[in-house]
Amino acid sequence: MRRTILGLHQRDLVNELYYERLINDVENGLVAPTNEFLAYLAAALDTTPQSFLEDNPAEPISSGSLVDLKVAEQELALMNAHTKVEVEMPEVALSFLEPFNAKPEELASELKPVFFRLRGNAHLQMKNYHLAEEALAEALQLLESQPAVNPLQVEVVRNLIGLSLYREGRTKEALKVHQKSLEAVLKNNITNRRFRLILYTNIANEHYMLGRSDLAIKIYRNDALPLAEQGEDDKQVGLIFWGLGITYKGMGDYARAALSFDRSVKLFEKCNEPKMAVQMLDQLGLTFIERSDFKLAEETLLKALSKVDKLVDPRTQALINNNLAYLYKQKGEPERALGHIEASVEINREIGDTLQLGQSLSTLADVKLALGNLDGAFKDYEEAIRWLDPQNQSYLYDKVMENYADALKKHGFLEKALEVRFSMSRSA
Repeated sequence: MRRTILGLHQRDLVNELYYERLINDVENGLVAPTNEFLAYLAAALDTTPQSFLEDNPAEPISSGSLVDLKVAEQELALMNAHTKVEVEMPEVALSFLEPFNAKPEELASELKPVFFRLRGNAHLQMKNYHLAEEALAEALQLLESQPAVNPLQVEVVRNLIGLSLYREGRTKEALKVHQKSLEAVLKNNITNRRFRLILYTNIANEHYMLGRSDLAIKIYRNDALPLAEQGEDDKQVGLIFWGLGITYKGMGDYARAALSFDRSVKLFEKCNEPKMAVQMLDQLGLTFIERSDFKLAEETLLKALSKVDKLVDPRTQALINNNLAYLYKQKGEPERALGHIEASVEINREIGDTLQLGQSLSTLADVKLALGNLDGAFKDYEEAIRWLDPQNQSYLYDKVMENYADALKKHGFLEKALEVRFSMSRSA
């Protein structure tokens, strides 16, 4: 490839119009370039558009010279949708796809799987998991039915299906899908660094969620991290240390967890990802709480709160307030905790995040118990349980049930405590 011969990275070709992921996708035939983009790449690589095309599988989109203008218009709409998906503007992406929703069969045959992949990815970003999986399954079927297809295109779609299942809480199913994709990657010798990195990271995340912490750490360190460092990809390295931090924290190895989160913060700050940096500060603060370093925890969480107030990120704002409340409760200062946890509950109600709402209501119940408000605490425990899913959020659900049962028993409500514990054991 001309770029690698010249010793250039994809990031060396980025400008105000063309971003690294787009260059990666064009080189791997996942999206067709416009003629203007093709001319830009050829000039940047000191070659001709024809030479570039001989090196890359995608045909260019003409800006008006194609005989079939209808197909050109379709390609341009999909290109626009692709761009919006990549910058996580799914509603705008769907607006570009909307003209084809009623009759996708009118799309050119080679564009149909692209259309369904983009629609599925947009719905995935919007957390419409059923719609995402439906569209992605259609894309996968179309690709696999083609006599000659780029295997990377197939596995990109399969990976998205697995990611949707994972975010939906169907972790075992997600892992099966991602392992099948990894088998295809190895069988077909797919060498795309970015895709292999994403795939290994997803598999490591799933092993962690299934309680296989040692295996998750092995995959993060031995498979994902070298690929991220090879590409000098600070964001991906930061994500891997995020996963390592979560895994170490779950194992009770708070020293390694803190080191991982701290490195992740620095990497996200370096690559100008302020929201991710704040999320890592929050995790770092929570880790300090778990190892009873309350002074450092308070400094870290208050720093995170001051930063998140400048960002439009209510979900993280709610998390930080929840963890500050947890900190002050652990320090024996429930009065200070109350304001933070009430703010967290209010935000989670506004944004409709049922998982976080269940978590924050459980913390609110703990705080009210510490303040001697038994009726209020029991009411909040019961609402928290109603918001949590005993199947896909079983660990958190059972933890809240256990706390509720312990509180009931401690205050003399033995029959109710036994009833709650029985319900908890049935959910496990």
